[in-house]
Amino acid sequence: MGQFTTAAKKAGRDRWLLLVFMTNTGCRISEAINLDVRDLYRNTGRTVAAVTRKGGKREEVSVDSQVYELLIKLGLMVPLLFVGAYN
Repeated sequence: MGQFTTAAKKAGRDRWLLLVFMTNTGCRISEAINLDVRDLYRNTGRTVAAVTRKGGKREEVSVDSQVYELLIKLGLMVPLLFVGAYN
């Protein structure tokens, strides 16, 4: 995983954070890149992302508070979170 993380960091901050998000949440690439900023919210004291799974089913997945803070700190809180990260 270390080499993969290093490569992702070199590819750019968006791709690195995409990798961190996917690793933390277990989301597939298609689920992560289709997230909208409105899909991240607090629910009963925890941060969650509402993802659309295969088959169109919506499901809440937990997002680590540090990952959420990174999203805010790195300025990725835009309508589509990972725009340009997977081109």
